[in-house]
Amino acid sequence: MSINYQRLASTAKRLLTDNAQGTVEIGRSVSTPGAQPWDAPTIATTYTTIKAVVRGVSSQFVDGATVLATDLQALAYIADYVPLPGDIMRIDGAPVMIIRQDKIPGAGIIAAWRFIVRA
Repeated sequence: MSINYQRLASTAKRLLTDNAQGTVEIGRSVSTPGAQPWDAPTIATTYTTIKAVVRGVSSQFVDGATVLATDLQALAYIADYVPLPGDIMRIDGAPVMIIRQDKIPGAGIIAAWRFIVRA
């Protein structure tokens, strides 16, 4: 039996879009050099609202060092955005630190993203 990842991605989109909780945003900061070499750069962060379900982190990810039992897990569908290290996430307006991000499945068509975050 083969898995149809396109169909899996479509199902994830429908479930996460219909059942999203609160406001989850992911942002990226971009630094623009000043007009003159001695001018400080301008840093602007642009946030994109994403559809996500947030809950406590699954015990299978808790290692006591990198991932703690008090961390949160966000399962998200993101259509036109590839998360990068250093991106920022806000859950209901509160900033959280992204500890780990995994694409689901690990290769091929991405159906969803799993973020482990810390407040």
